[in-house]
Amino acid sequence: MTRKVLKIALCALLALIALVSIERPTAHAQADTELIILMRGDLWAYSEATNTLRQLTRWGYNQQPVMAPDNQRVAYASAAEIALPALQRFGEAPSLPPTNIWVWSLVSGQAVRVAQQPVNASFGTGMPTETYIRRGTPIWSPDGLRLAWVESVVVGDQVSHNLAIYDTLSNRLRSLTPIEVEGLTTLLGFDAPRWDASIALRASGLSGQLYSEVLLFFRADGQLLGQFRVQEGSGAVIQHYEWASLNGQPYVAALFSNNAWLLINPLNGSRLNAPSVVERFSPYAPNAVSAYFLIDPDNVGYRWRGVADGVEVALPFGGLPDQLSIAPSGRAIAWAAEDAVYILRGGQTRKIFGTERQPGDTRPMAVAWGYNVWRVQPTGLVQLPTPQPVPECNLATRLSIGLRARVTTFPPQANALNSQPARPSRDSRSLLLATIPVGGTMVLLNGPICNDGVLWWQVNYNGIIGWTGEGAEGVYWLEPLTAADACPPLLPPRLRIGGIARVTPGAPNALRTQPTVNAQLSRVIGNIPGGQSFSVLNGPICADGYTWWQVAYQGMVGWTPEGEGATYWLEPLP
Repeated sequence: MTRKVLKIALCALLALIALVSIERPTAHAQADTELIILMRGDLWAYSEATNTLRQLTRWGYNQQPVMAPDNQRVAYASAAEIALPALQRFGEAPSLPPTNIWVWSLVSGQAVRVAQQPVNASFGTGMPTETYIRRGTPIWSPDGLRLAWVESVVVGDQVSHNLAIYDTLSNRLRSLTPIEVEGLTTLLGFDAPRWDASIALRASGLSGQLYSEVLLFFRADGQLLGQFRVQEGSGAVIQHYEWASLNGQPYVAALFSNNAWLLINPLNGSRLNAPSVVERFSPYAPNAVSAYFLIDPDNVGYRWRGVADGVEVALPFGGLPDQLSIAPSGRAIAWAAEDAVYILRGGQTRKIFGTERQPGDTRPMAVAWGYNVWRVQPTGLVQLPTPQPVPECNLATRLSIGLRARVTTFPPQANALNSQPARPSRDSRSLLLATIPVGGTMVLLNGPICNDGVLWWQVNYNGIIGWTGEGAEGVYWLEPLTAADACPPLLPPRLRIGGIARVTPGAPNALRTQPTVNAQLSRVIGNIPGGQSFSVLNGPICADGYTWWQVAYQGMVGWTPEGEGATYWLEPLP
């Protein structure tokens, strides 16, 4: 190792020590409570003092915890009991499940359900008969006395949206305000609200064929104060937003996809460029550690940096703001990485053992330690980067609304199906609903929308409605489905995912690695004899004139065709 490299490493180490060793107690300083962790669908509590990790909930379908201003309660959404059969069978598909809202007391160790499903609620029975309420992430009022969340009421194929405000003192719903967004012909969704001077809510949708984003502002009693269009067309879109103070004045700070922070005045919607980065910190230790992030131009995530006393250092973390939290004392930072949860304190980063992600577990991880707020960093400490050009979509679309498409066989990669036309690693609103395998087919419902250099289409894939990319940077991920590639018209699919089926008596069925007879893309891994049964895992996929199903047979997993012409080779078993 050269002397120059050693010098750089020593400076980085000193910066890390400075970052988390500065102690400036204030009149409101608080001791660090247990770190709350969301992992494996449940809430856990980690104590640094005893180095112990304990499980708080045992449900498996809880969502992001949000710390109250008193650092003694967390609020979170949780999948309702009526969703359990569908969740166990399909995961988060075929649609986002109905949810309830809970508040967990760190003092009493008890949880209270503050919002539940209506008596006649049902889920997983099909669109015409389903009735349920889907609630988003709750947010606390600055005084910790109220909660707010967006709830979507589903009745059959009709969906209405409300802003709910709950009073924690009287334990009752204080107001329920219908949300009406002006100028949007198609509503795509809402982000979790933000609460400071008022309640801010971001909505996204289509205005004709143009992608648009609107900020709505509500009073504490739910009354609408105003709404302002903040983006329309193919320009930069909001990646994240928070209330942030600048010289004592509250603004909504929005990070756009070109790496520019803009401050939006809640009174008139006027905008100004942030003079510096927007950082999060503990209000109980405002002069201790802070952290900020910007878009990573070389990756699909973010770049995080920690700051203390004018010294900043890169954090080994590139996730969403929901996955990082600063301790109440302002002396430590925790984050949920892809593999586990980590804590930075005293110049040392260490993994919390027992938080390792289990193989095959794709559920989100998050942390909530102290109640954090945001501010615009004083001018001159950190210079903002020059805003980047908005990534353009240079691909000419080959698809049309109402037609069918499929995932291309080259490159042989699956397509993500998201809840929003955005990458989940960049936009916290966008959730991964499913993965569409190579050759998977879908119906095109809406689009295209250009975002982050990707052409997005709203599609229906096996009953799951979401957004998937047509391609980017000169490479197509989807292709139009030609008549030759369509499923046999005389063989309507009879199997279902999760069911049991068998090969009809007679000749065996080949089991292939991919749903195609192209020998360069797929190889035969075995045969299923006539009369033998198997489990249906995925499908159907239409390719090469066949209807393909992914199945499991005697330890082998592969794809096999349902039939040819007017003859079925597979049949469902009761």
